[in-house]
Amino acid sequence: MTQPKPLFSTKGLSGDRIPLAYRVPGTDRASLGPSDSKIEDVNTAIPRLASLFHRCLDLPDINSVVGVCLEELRLSPHQCNPAALLTALYRNLLKEDDAEGYVVTTALFARLQDPEVALLPAREFLIETARQYVAQTSHLFPLLHRQSSAALTVCRVANRGRIRLLLRDALIFWPSLLVLRPQIVEVPFDFVVFTRPLRDNGREPLVFAEDGEGVLKRSSHKAEPRTLVLDVGLYGTLVKELDRRGFFGGDGSVFFFGSRNPHIPGFLNDLWLGKQPINALVQTQDVVRYVDTVECLLKPFVFVPCPDSSAIFMELGDGISFVCSVVFLWSLHRYSTRAAHNDSDRPDAHLRSSTNGLVARWLLEEPIPAWSKAQDFVASWSSRDLTSPSEFREWLNRRMRAGQCGSASRG
Repeated sequence: MTQPKPLFSTKGLSGDRIPLAYRVPGTDRASLGPSDSKIEDVNTAIPRLASLFHRCLDLPDINSVVGVCLEELRLSPHQCNPAALLTALYRNLLKEDDAEGYVVTTALFARLQDPEVALLPAREFLIETARQYVAQTSHLFPLLHRQSSAALTVCRVANRGRIRLLLRDALIFWPSLLVLRPQIVEVPFDFVVFTRPLRDNGREPLVFAEDGEGVLKRSSHKAEPRTLVLDVGLYGTLVKELDRRGFFGGDGSVFFFGSRNPHIPGFLNDLWLGKQPINALVQTQDVVRYVDTVECLLKPFVFVPCPDSSAIFMELGDGISFVCSVVFLWSLHRYSTRAAHNDSDRPDAHLRSSTNGLVARWLLEEPIPAWSKAQDFVASWSSRDLTSPSEFREWLNRRMRAGQCGSASRG
């Protein structure tokens, strides 16, 4: 049995961990410096960023996407060099106390210690960094694409009239959903803001609903029946609280990328490759590794609740996180567009390739330390099962066993 990794302390997340090639001469290595992040009220920030993402999806190449990102970031002169950009990246990881993300990001940027890369101008540095980031993470595209296809199929077969993406993590499914929705079922998307600090402070979730292509508006309709909530996983602590508050309107479902809760289905848990279940190729521990890795992907923003008011703010990510996140979404959208229109794009082949070479791929070498209260949480689960209807699950399993599930062109 693999022993859990020791928990990291914030003492190790300091400037002295930044690769030598990127340290600014004469600066204090133990300090990550002041923050220059852009902070905006969430009610205006999310609709504006959704519009920016839509704009980027129509661009022809990474250079153009990075250009739009730089317009949004408006980096000051002292931020426009690789050393400052990387320092801001590690500072944000420290601020979020994201030890796992720090470990993954450190490994990802190990190849960027080349002094020649460190001397590039900010724009060229970000373009090269985004290219390498996508190259290291693109093996996740087939799985994310098929997860989105399966979610839309849930809506079509189980008569779900709306998909709700739980931000921040579930934003990763959005590009594929946009591509596949016209082919499988036309359902509206909502973006739901509900974090642990919001839950702990007793605040209600915020919902932003579609109001025309690429336009989001704050919605007062929190409780909606016949909905499907998407998130990455694993246990559903926020889902349980949402259900307790009546968020599902008494008749909703949840679909995780990977689940450790028997009351919530997970795409990787139920996936079949032809006649062979995925757990014959990827053990449960590795399914958890996939979920942990997806959750450790760089994020374009972070939510910042104001302790003295009901306001919630969104802080734009550092330059590297924002650019890499947007380029990842753009690249996934391009992948899904090709996959959805290519009849020879056999899901079995792509999914098999995605589950091979786990150590060589950009995945955590082992799952992050297990949640110490997981067993008690699952044992005391008092919410109703948030699974899809049993008739759909039976139908889905038959399709998966036949090696037919996941093809958008066949519905």
